[in-house]
Amino acid sequence: MLIPQRGSIDNSSIKIYLRKNCLIRMYETIEKSHNEEGGKLIGRVSQNGSQIQVHIDSFLDSGPGIEHSATHIIPDGIYQESLFRVCESFDPNLEHLGSWHSHHCNGLQELSGGDISGYKKNVNNSNYNLDIFVAILLPKLSRNYHDYRFYIFLRNSERYYEIDSEDIEIIDGFYKLESLILQVEKNSFKRRRTQEQYLLAKEDEHHLKRIYPNIKCFIDEKKDLLFWRWEKKDYWNTQFRYEYTFNNDTSRWEGRIILMKNNQVTKEQKIVLDNFRFNKINSFNNPISKLGNNSMNFRFI
Repeated sequence: MLIPQRGSIDNSSIKIYLRKNCLIRMYETIEKSHNEEGGKLIGRVSQNGSQIQVHIDSFLDSGPGIEHSATHIIPDGIYQESLFRVCESFDPNLEHLGSWHSHHCNGLQELSGGDISGYKKNVNNSNYNLDIFVAILLPKLSRNYHDYRFYIFLRNSERYYEIDSEDIEIIDGFYKLESLILQVEKNSFKRRRTQEQYLLAKEDEHHLKRIYPNIKCFIDEKKDLLFWRWEKKDYWNTQFRYEYTFNNDTSRWEGRIILMKNNQVTKEQKIVLDNFRFNKINSFNNPISKLGNNSMNFRFI
């Protein structure tokens, strides 16, 4: 494999090949998240005359220790480095080519100033093997997988370049280590979601305890559910039972609140697990004094 030499990049044309299943994985990742997502691009670089050819075979997810919000992302570097070394042991020519991340949650259609300075720092890092760094931005969630922007950053250069669509080719076929990467990613996302669910659960418990001091937490291990239960009486001393239920299925990031009367659903609302969920929960309001002597369940499924 020929690695582009320093000082020869500016005058070279660039062609980027990205596997279609890799692109689909990116969109599937952001579809499940309300924060910025991303990953480390891996593959190989070759040179055909003056043309640099970048072959993006796959990407490594950001790991269970990711720190991210709607406006930033910091991947789990130790996890990514460890996974890369495992892949490299099976594929010695494998290279770290760059990274991808999304702005689907904040509406920004281009790289931020922090993105640009970070990528310049990465390509000039002495531990980075190549003289080019590929950055892919997904500005929004797209059902046809066509809303993406590709950038190239160069070592020892303050300039960076956006790659024309004609120089990007989406190709079929799977990387030989894709099944391994997908299995590790599945476990990573499960651990990450468990941690995020835990943090959300603690926030929810704190919020609910301020309103209902007698609240109790329960775990249904068979159904993989975490839920809170509390009771309340109305003016006529009628007992009501509430349940706020958390589904730990990591593929689901949306729930719904149901109000039941005589075992019949009288009101329901979807609730997204984001920073606005408390407002939605609080606004889901049906005065219990109007429900008479019938029991009510408050469920989050």
